[in-house]
Amino acid sequence: TALAQGRRPRALGIALDSAPNVTNVEGAKAKNLTLQTVVSILNSTKSSEINNAVKALSQDAQDIFMKYLYKDMGMLGWGDVSGSGVLLGWHEKLTEVAGTGCIVRVMTDRRTVWMSIPPTANASSIAAE
Repeated sequence: TALAQGRRPRALGIALDSAPNVTNVEGAKAKNLTLQTVVSILNSTKSSEINNAVKALSQDAQDIFMKYLYKDMGMLGWGDVSGSGVLLGWHEKLTEVAGTGCIVRVMTDRRTVWMSIPPTANASSIAAE
C-alpha cells in the first residue's frame, strides 16, 4: 500500500477519495476504518510534507479531509492521535491551501464522516462480524 511504502500524500488521497458515504452498519465500520487510516497518516507524516500532501488533494478531497480534522479534534484522546498540535498543523496548512471556503462548505454539509451505530444494531453484534 501507499502508506506502507512511505508515500503518505498518496495514501491520504486514496483514503479520502474512497471515503464511504453510507448510513448503515457496514458503512459505520467502513467510516471507522477510514478514520483510523487518516489518523495513522496524520501521525506518520513529517511536518515538511504536509503542505505538498494538502496541495495534491482535489477540492472534494480537501473538504472531506477538513471533516476528518474536525472529527478528530472532537475526539482528542481517541485512537493514536498524538495531540492537538498535529491536528492544528494540518488544519493550518489545509486552510492556507483550500481557503476559508472549505470550512464553510464543511460546516454547511449535512453528510458526516462518522456516524452513530443505528439503533437496530448494537456494539456486540458489530464487533462479532
